[in-house]
Amino acid sequence: MRAVNSGATAYFLQIHDKATAPTAGGVPIWEVRLPANGDGAEDFGLAGLYFANGLGLAISTTAGTLTFAAATDAVAYVTYAS
Repeated sequence: MRAVNSGATAYFLQIHDKATAPTAGGVPIWEVRLPANGDGAEDFGLAGLYFANGLGLAISTTAGTLTFAAATDAVAYVTYAS
């Protein structure tokens, strides 16, 4: 997984274990900081991550809980297997 932030504000790429879209205030099972004008990446290896409910991605302005970012500065690239 890789995410790119082309904006002047730092964001957080969050992964949520949800059957529906992540909602404001949701707690991610994993996140990575996307610095301003930077990127973040993670390779979860062969074991990957387990999702009991489903895979939900979100870009947040805060760490630890989801606060939706209004800007469209960040893009995520994800590969997965079911």
